[in-house]
Amino acid sequence: EIPRNDTALLFWHAPLPEPGTTEHALLRQFVEQGRSLVFLPGEEESGGEFLGFRWEDWAGDGENPRAVSWWRTDSGLLANARNGDPLPVGDLALFRTRRFSGETRSLVRTGENEEVISQLIGTSQGSAYAWGTLPRPGYSSLATDGIAFFVMTQRALASGASSLARARIRDTG
Repeated sequence: EIPRNDTALLFWHAPLPEPGTTEHALLRQFVEQGRSLVFLPGEEESGGEFLGFRWEDWAGDGENPRAVSWWRTDSGLLANARNGDPLPVGDLALFRTRRFSGETRSLVRTGENEEVISQLIGTSQGSAYAWGTLPRPGYSSLATDGIAFFVMTQRALASGASSLARARIRDTG
């Protein structure tokens, strides 16, 4: 139901599709066309997978925050600002996170060395990400400490939008 030809960024907050289904094929095509896809965890169990990525069990009780201990600052959604200053990712509080498995490039980890936000490996064009928490109370402070959330969303959108742009800049000899 979405206008896929005009969409640069898709947030998927539903069970992962089973391989061989129409939804799985459409999501894969979306990413292979250079767009950005963000998977958000759902409460329900999900037996599906995408590029080998699967949701696992939940961690955290929703009341006692866990801290971010590491995040990728050299590239990706949470790279340092243009002036070299790091984003305030270390200020985030994580109350509930959903573990995941698969081949990923970690972008954010907790003190227990659990991946919270990662980029899925296996796409040749676009980018697919797993955000193991939600931007709402009881899950994380992403919405209230909104700088990191805003920057991640804008960078994912900009990455996907580059595949929709008609103008191209290319070096010539």
